[in-house]
Amino acid sequence: FVSPDPDETAIRRIAQRFRDSRYDIKVALYAIFTSDAFYASENRGVLVKSPIDLVVGTLRQFEMKPSEATPFAVAAAGMGQNLFAPPNVKGWPGQETWINASTLLARKQFLERLFRGDEMSSRMLPGANAQGTLTADAGTMGALPRQAMQPQGALDPEKARQIRFMRAMERGLSGVQFESGPWLAQFDASRGTRSRSGAASRLLLATAPQSVPEASSEPLALVRALVLDAAYQLK
Repeated sequence: FVSPDPDETAIRRIAQRFRDSRYDIKVALYAIFTSDAFYASENRGVLVKSPIDLVVGTLRQFEMKPSEATPFAVAAAGMGQNLFAPPNVKGWPGQETWINASTLLARKQFLERLFRGDEMSSRMLPGANAQGTLTADAGTMGALPRQAMQPQGALDPEKARQIRFMRAMERGLSGVQFESGPWLAQFDASRGTRSRSGAASRLLLATAPQSVPEASSEPLALVRALVLDAAYQLK
């Protein structure tokens, strides 16, 4: 919740309150959320969001209400976190293990699709042609593209996994709409677009953005720039 290297004294204090409450989880959470460390500036942006953090947090932050949860669980699995199936009783290692070449791409694709507006998403699908149709070897592999086939004819597992992830994600995202104008309207625009941009950045990002978006950007472009910034992956 706070830091990859929390203060041992604070841990013991919270643990003691947890035991004294006969293991009431509400007591432990209250102790964490009201601790000084939870609000300390040095603890901002030091944790990598888990896939569930990223997916659920984004949906809640932008008040998106999908009609079906399963595609989003599949999206999180494509990022490395199979919901309710941790590798062991300790759970997922977290932090830097969430990020590799494959999962970072999955995170980017998820956010890009979520904030694409009315643009077609077919261009994101590996093996799509100009019309957005997946190409395939006739009669054998259905809609799996030729790019996913190894020379000997076996399916490339990694490319096939990416395709399944993209299709499942698309099914869920196709029914989710984000209205950027009303969302940005919560920020006081009387002080100008730069103030609005700064307020949105402070709300969404744990640290300063690596690339500051243009304050004059259209609402959707502004939000997209913020969520695609590397700082959005941190909490």
